This record gives sequence, structure tokens and C-alpha cells, in this order.
Amino acid sequence: MRSSRLRAAAWGAVALLAVAACGPTAQSGDSAAGATGDPVQGGTATLLTVGEPRTLDPAAMMNLAVLDAALGNALYGTLLTADPVSGAIQPSMGEMTTSDGGANWRLTLRPGLKFSDGTPLDAAAVKVNWDRIKDPKTGSAYLATAAAIESSTVIDDRTLGITLVSPNASYPSGIIIGAMNWIASPTALKTGQASVGAGPYLLDGWDRGSAVRLKRNPGYWDSPKPYLDTLTVKLVADGDQRLNTLISGGAQVALGANPKAAAKAKSAGAVVVQQQMNGGGILMLNLARAPFADPRAREAVSKAIDLDQLNLAALDGAGIPVKGLFGEQSPLHTDHQLHTYDPGRAQALFDELAAEGKPLRFTMVVEPTRASEVEAMQAQFSSYRNVTAEVRVQDAAANVQTMLSKDYDALYSGNTFVDPETSLWSFFHGSSPFNSIGLNDPDVNKGLDLGRTATELAERKRGYDLVQTRFEQLNPVVFTVRLDNVVLTSKTVGGVRLYGFGSLLVQDLWVRR
Repeated sequence: MRSSRLRAAAWGAVALLAVAACGPTAQSGDSAAGATGDPVQGGTATLLTVGEPRTLDPAAMMNLAVLDAALGNALYGTLLTADPVSGAIQPSMGEMTTSDGGANWRLTLRPGLKFSDGTPLDAAAVKVNWDRIKDPKTGSAYLATAAAIESSTVIDDRTLGITLVSPNASYPSGIIIGAMNWIASPTALKTGQASVGAGPYLLDGWDRGSAVRLKRNPGYWDSPKPYLDTLTVKLVADGDQRLNTLISGGAQVALGANPKAAAKAKSAGAVVVQQQMNGGGILMLNLARAPFADPRAREAVSKAIDLDQLNLAALDGAGIPVKGLFGEQSPLHTDHQLHTYDPGRAQALFDELAAEGKPLRFTMVVEPTRASEVEAMQAQFSSYRNVTAEVRVQDAAANVQTMLSKDYDALYSGNTFVDPETSLWSFFHGSSPFNSIGLNDPDVNKGLDLGRTATELAERKRGYDLVQTRFEQLNPVVFTVRLDNVVLTSKTVGGVRLYGFGSLLVQDLWVRR
């Protein structure tokens, strides 16, 4: 059970593999550069993803772009979706409303929804699924989101009433980035069948370590979708192999592309679909232990890093060095400079620590697809005196476990989002169980709470402005390069649509024949 909870981190790892693309992009998340015209019914497609699901139980799956998101959407559909640019919540199988600033919510389902086993997808079924996620014994990555619900009541077949522990005017934004967006048949769950949902596809087979085969659900609520007869989700961990398979025609869709792969794909005639994100890659510094309990060590590391050089060395200049938490496309954008490169100040601090008998030595932990960024930072640190930075590369699952166990000096992950709720709160609020860096600052907490509860844009901006000001002063993390979600497709593919953290809505995919 502990390993399941450790996987929990979760969606914080979303930016581990979702990286910026270059060239023509569909910034709204549609496939403007791919196949156009009316969708074609029928056919098949192969989608390449990075990691194999550990389970098909939605409560234990990860709604991350390069892990379980496409499969979860395929098998279970979505309660809600969101605009990929603004993050505005949009209805799907249901919609959520509040009339009191987010203290109480109502989920209203579409009429006539049924699971593929013929049982109703009703308010009682949603409650069963959400209660499972809320139960610590389930070990869901999204326990914190579900635990924000104090109580839920079935009002009628289509309506679930929800009372939160504390008001959250943006609560649905947390649902769409996690497993609460996926509802499984309670009847099937009782018999151990964890793959029975109301999604656009049915499970046709799972070849462990290779591929998950899906077939069209003829009873899907949003007819005539899905357009494809079959969809194969193939598991290819190596980025070059994914790209080569796509270019050679062995697949039609590939997830988890980095900037270099996106540029190569574009030059080879593939389509690059991009969802602009906020936040970015982060070097997380563990404030709870040496050496980064000392604020001088954190400031020194931050000021020692040249983000422009990091971007060139690791990403061929294709990334976007982070200035503030929000890009200019975001309604929450304000002018901030979270990071200042100052090698003179960095060296002075390294020397000061060494003079006290504490020369800075630390290890940076990272998963393979982001290793080049950390190695580029290591190369920069090597040009300074009195600092030694080691690198430990481990797989993505181990990286998540290390983050949640809090057993690290520095860990390279990511915090990318469209709407910051619940990503920023979960990573940095002092009361969050997923805050692994040991930050518990009253002003940061105040700003995050305001960003969560405010119903007016100006108030949310004020809250996140306070958070950024304190980050500039405390240096708890180093935001590095902004990482957008990227999908690569062949030119025959249409209907690429994303929501949340690059979560691909597979029911919209079609292939021109």
C-alpha cells in the first residue's frame, strides 16, 4: 500500500516528461496542422506512450499526459474537461456548480449514462468511486483532492451534493487533473473487474510490457464518437524509438516528446501539437535537512544557474526560461523574476559556507528523460569553487517515490499547470501531504489559500503575486525551463484535443484513409 501512496505524488511529476515543442503548434490544443475536414469513421491507430500502467483501476491510475491519461480517458470517459489554454472548466458527462463561493458544490450528470456492463452511471456510482479515492487504504495519488470533501450526498440519480472541508472556488480544477475524473462501475469493482467504465473504448486485451488493445464502445454516450474502431496504446520508454516509430509509420500518435524530438519530427513531416503551460521544471531543494536548510545554500545554488545557458545546453534553446509562475498567455500573469543569475554572489556564498567548514556538497536526483537538464546544471556548478554537485538518475516511478519519502538533497521534477489549483497548493502549502521540500511559510500559505478560495480574478492574482514574492526571497526551488505538453502525430490524424495536464481525449481522434 505504501508504494501506491508514494506513486501518489503524482501529478507533480507531470512535467517530468511533458516538454516544450517548437515549430508550428496548435496552442489551443486542437489539431489545426493535422488532418482537416469532417472526421472519418472507422479505422485504427497506434498511440505510443512512455510508461506502462500498473493497474487499470482508475483510483490507482495517474492522469498524466505520458502515463495513464489516454487509457483512463479511453476506458472511463471524463466527468469534466477544461479549455487547454485558460483552464476554464467545461462539462462532459457532468457539470459542477456552486452558489456559495465553493463551500458546497453540485455535480449534475447527463441523463441516461450507462457503464459498459449495462449498470447506470449515476450519482451513487460517482460517490462510490470518490469515496474509494478518499480512503487511504486505496493508496490513490489523488487522496488529497478527495479528502477535501467533508461529505457527499446523493440527492437524486443525477445529482451529487458535495460539502468541502474548506471553501475552494476552483475545486473542479483539481478533479480534472486526477483520477476523480474517471468513474468505474461499482458492480464490476466488487467482482475485481477494474476496467469497466463508460468511456469511448472497451478493453480488448493487455499484453503486459507491450501494449493495451482497445475496441470501440458502441454504447458510448457521445455518438458518433469514438471515430476509430480500434486503438492500441503501445508502451515505448525510449524517446528516440517513439519518434522513429512515428516517422516510419509504425504509429500515428506519440506522447512524451522533448524539444529536440519535436524539431526532428517537424522536419520529418510530422505534426507537433502543443498545449501551453505555466510553471516549469523545478529543482526542488529540501529545506528540512542540510545543506539546504541553510538559506545561503539555497540562494547560492539559485544564483549560480544560468537558465539561458541551461536551455541551450540541454534543449538546444527550444525551451522557455521561466521568469514568473505564469506565462503571458495566462490571465494570472504578473511580472515577476523568480530567478536572478548572479555568479559573483553565488561564489561569495559558496566561499562563505566553506569558510565555516561547510563546503556545499549535494546530490541532484532526476529521471532519465530530464537528465540532460540536470547534467547541464552540474556542468555549471563545476565552474565554481567550494561546491560539488552529484547526479543520480533513476526511473520516473522511483523519482516520485524519492520525492514523497523526502529522502533527497535536491530533486529535479516539474510543476506545470494551466490553472494553478491544485498543483501549487499541493506542492508548496505547509499543510499539504505532498509538500516534500519542507516549506511552511505563513505568507506562501496565505497566498495559496487566497488563490484557492477567491472567486474574482484580481484576488487570485494578488494571492499568487504574494507566493511569487516569497519564492524570490526564500529560494525553496529553482524554476528552470517552461515545459509545454506536446503530442506528435502523423499528418493523417485529426481531432487531437487536450485538457488538464495534456490529457488526450482519445474519443476525438480520427485517421484520414
